[in-house]
Amino acid sequence: MLALADASAVCTEVRIDLTDDDGAVFSRTWLHPTCFDAGDLVDRVRWQLESLAADSRPGEDADAARAFRGIVGVRIAPVAVDDAAHHQPGLFGSGTDERLHHAVSRVQTLLGHTGVATAALSGGRLLADRQVLTPWGERPVVERDPAQPWPGSLPAPLPAEVYSPMRPVRVTGAEGAAISIGTRGEISCPPALIDDSEVIGWAGPWPVHEHRWDAARSRSGHRFQLLDAQHRAWLVLHSDGAWWAEGRYR
Repeated sequence: MLALADASAVCTEVRIDLTDDDGAVFSRTWLHPTCFDAGDLVDRVRWQLESLAADSRPGEDADAARAFRGIVGVRIAPVAVDDAAHHQPGLFGSGTDERLHHAVSRVQTLLGHTGVATAALSGGRLLADRQVLTPWGERPVVERDPAQPWPGSLPAPLPAEVYSPMRPVRVTGAEGAAISIGTRGEISCPPALIDDSEVIGWAGPWPVHEHRWDAARSRSGHRFQLLDAQHRAWLVLHSDGAWWAEGRYR
């Protein structure tokens, strides 16, 4: 940090290497929405240690996580730097964005690295696929282009509350009758109950099919919109004989 300051530069991306007493190195690259100071770097080291500790708890799959022993070395290497002049406070203070960053970073310090996230729009047919949550300070990675056509995706207005993962619910017909859906979308009986609440209005079904050519990734089902007696509007999915709540309108 002192060398960067002497060069009138700041760090916006760092790589932290943790070395254990077996010589194994655990590396991770961290981004920052503005630039790192000493406190930010300490937080990242702590979060990386906490992540390693979580991965090595008893009962974890040995092939999915390697238990680490004592940490004997920490190396922090700048990956991307910028001219410090681009990050100087304005003439009349640091401004709203800087105050927001410090406030959110403080909350993140209290809750952990994934405790504060920003949302980005992604492509997809199910609601959970159309949102990408990224920890504060990291660059979002959107693998599905939302501008591409997604046949079967839900048009606006979308539910304000999205469940990820989807929540299991029980949807039945009158007197608890099971609801089956034919190949052409015909239903055996109208929805009458969602969990223990009466359904007073409904629409659907609308089919959703993905990756029919790939048995491992294939996914299909039928969507319904349901309005219960408490005037809560639900988006539900019937798939493989089970019912799932994708989201709820407000």
